[in-house]
Amino acid sequence: MKPDERLKAWHGEDWHTPRGRLIRDIVYAIDTGLITTVAFLAGVSALVDSSEKIVLAGVAQISAGAIAIFFGAFISTKAQKDFFENQVRREKQEIEHMPEKETLEIREIFEGLHAVDGFNTMWGHEQT
Repeated sequence: MKPDERLKAWHGEDWHTPRGRLIRDIVYAIDTGLITTVAFLAGVSALVDSSEKIVLAGVAQISAGAIAIFFGAFISTKAQKDFFENQVRREKQEIEHMPEKETLEIREIFEGLHAVDGFNTMWGHEQT
C-alpha cells in the first residue's frame, strides 16, 4: 500500500498526504544550499581572479551539495520509516503475546488523556 493510501485509510480523509515531508525537505535543501553556496563563493572569489573559475566552482559546489542533501534526506527518511515500522511490528507482537500487558498500557494512555483539558468534552463527557 502506498503512503498516500495508508494515510487515507488510517484517517479516512482524502486530504492527509505525506507531501508535507517533501516540502520540509525542499525548504531545508534550499536553505542549506543557499547558505553554503554563498559562503563558498565568498571564499573562492577572494582567492581566484577569474570569474569563469568562480562560476565553475559555484556550479561544482551546488551539484555536490544537491547530491549530498538528496542522499542525506533519503537515508534519514528511510531510517525513520524503518524505525516506525519496527515499532509497529513490536507492538503487534506484544499484543499477540502479552495482551493483558498491552491492554493495561492502552488503559494508562487513555487515563493520561483523561487528565488533559478538553479530552472528555471532545468525546461528549463532562469533566470530573
